[in-house]
Amino acid sequence: MNIFVGDNGVGIPEEEQKDVLAQLGKSSTIASYRTIERYMDEASDKTLKKWAVVALQHCRIHLENDLLDEPIGFIATGLGGKGQKIRYYFVLFSKEPLREVMLDEIEANYREIAKKHNAEIESIEQIGNQISIGLLCPIKVQLSEIVEKGIEFYPFLEEHYIATNMQKPDELLIKKWLREKKESQKEQEQGGKERNFLDLNEDNISYN
Repeated sequence: MNIFVGDNGVGIPEEEQKDVLAQLGKSSTIASYRTIERYMDEASDKTLKKWAVVALQHCRIHLENDLLDEPIGFIATGLGGKGQKIRYYFVLFSKEPLREVMLDEIEANYREIAKKHNAEIESIEQIGNQISIGLLCPIKVQLSEIVEKGIEFYPFLEEHYIATNMQKPDELLIKKWLREKKESQKEQEQGGKERNFLDLNEDNISYN
């Protein structure tokens, strides 16, 4: 059964297709994930294919939440991408003052990791005691695989990080995220679950 085709055998209207993709993106089932994958392979409309890309990413996050039992926030869309790759920025937090040699080593390591995943590092920037890295990540690659693989090598980096494809991080935005992190830590102390990514506004983030 093709949920994107009506009873008359004709494809449902574009807006209805967007609604279906949005609902599938909120799901946490393998079946929904595979449905979105098939839709992406068959869709010819560029706008609808972009909707499918975002839905696939959201569905993947929900699946990870269920499998890991660790809620992961996902700040949704805004930076675009290139071909079959989505543009992200992720911010790493250092436990100690950053030096140039540390940045050079991190950059070289992440470029090597990205290459193995067919991803592309676009920028690496120091912002205070944080590192902002921009990259193009293939749709079917989990961003967390790339980010966390790099963190493993450096004990001076915090385990927790922030990833966004909404906007390029700057100092003010990072400060806002840090405030959110403190609130999340307070929730954890009160019995909540620790998060790898931060929860932001309900309209801009998908999480379980």
